[in-house]
Amino acid sequence: MELVLFVGLQGSGKSSFYRQRLAETHVHISKDLWPHAVRKEARQRRYLAEALAAGRSVVVDNTNPSREVRAPLIALGREYQAHIVGYAFASKLEDCLARNASRVGRARVPDVALRATVKQLQRPRLEEGFDALFHVTLTADGGFRVEPWRMGRAASATFTHAAGVQPAVSVAPVSGITLHSRGLSYWGGIMPSGQPSAVTSAYW
Repeated sequence: MELVLFVGLQGSGKSSFYRQRLAETHVHISKDLWPHAVRKEARQRRYLAEALAAGRSVVVDNTNPSREVRAPLIALGREYQAHIVGYAFASKLEDCLARNASRVGRARVPDVALRATVKQLQRPRLEEGFDALFHVTLTADGGFRVEPWRMGRAASATFTHAAGVQPAVSVAPVSGITLHSRGLSYWGGIMPSGQPSAVTSAYW
């Protein structure tokens, strides 16, 4: 049984990734599904607990930008002995703004929401309680590339990692996902300390 947390800006492809890769195996929980509800956090926690108690794998499809936001979800997953997996989505602000602009209806969020979220983004770390972390990027054909998450080094607010270095954790990927051993050069305006940098248009 898995608890999957998505991490990334609005418009980074999280919901599309769920539909393509996880819809047949995981329950979908997202605060976007009840936009007018009060006490969204309490509702999300209740739905999550119900699914895990039933032994079902779950995806929490929200931005989940910071350690503080992710911590109670991870704690709840641990309470039910779930395998905690994080998928961090490439979140270049300009690209996400463009995708958001193409949306219609309630799927589109104000640009200010993306700009606020990018300031909160903190890179996920295994030390938070994740059993595995992966990095997700959109491909030119509308698919997704999934790679093991690797902590890189700062370089002008862009983070890189040399190819060929083994990931911090090795697990079997979700069915249908192909992992690549290419290096990473991503993160949106976040310095190694986890604090936002002044360059919020960078990406992870």
